[in-house]
Amino acid sequence: LRNNTKYYIHVMGALKSSVGNLRILKYRKIKFRTYPNLYIARILSYKNVSYSQRLSMRPDQSVRIHFSNNLKVTKKRLAKLIIAKDKNGKRLKPKYFYYYSGSKYLNIEYKFKPRSEYTLIIKKALTDKYGQKLKRNYVFRISTTDYTPRTSVSYPRYSVVESYGKVNVFPINFINIKSLDLQIQAYHSVKGYGTNSHALF
Repeated sequence: LRNNTKYYIHVMGALKSSVGNLRILKYRKIKFRTYPNLYIARILSYKNVSYSQRLSMRPDQSVRIHFSNNLKVTKKRLAKLIIAKDKNGKRLKPKYFYYYSGSKYLNIEYKFKPRSEYTLIIKKALTDKYGQKLKRNYVFRISTTDYTPRTSVSYPRYSVVESYGKVNVFPINFINIKSLDLQIQAYHSVKGYGTNSHALF
């Protein structure tokens, strides 16, 4: 039988029994589909990828891979079959590796740098739950972009403005932003909620 193919089995009503003269009274049709070959259905936002393809991603983005079938491999073994290297051939150790045994999804995060070139290799020894292997190695050439400009401010309930001399410090994170104008106003005093607000800095 061919993989990823729909088949029909027709059971004719005139089929005789092995013992006696009874026959099957009704015509029956049984249908089923065979499982597909093992391949990468999606990586990052790319679908229908080839075995050698160039990808583009943010340096702080995790590599999410979606296989066609559920895998049959341990997390430790899987980490050896997926290799990331920099342009000098140095192997990178995953910063974060998420894979639930028997799943078809996995997430890997590396310490990629912006505007850099990397190679991601997924070896053909990888197997699915049906015992199938990849037809060949996947080799992806990854180009990282700049960091996406963004800011994140702690939820006000858990934020505290601290004073160091004449400088007020407020917890705020930002990336790939040259400057940021920020104004904070008090919405209540220590004694209780007030109506008059004023800028802290």
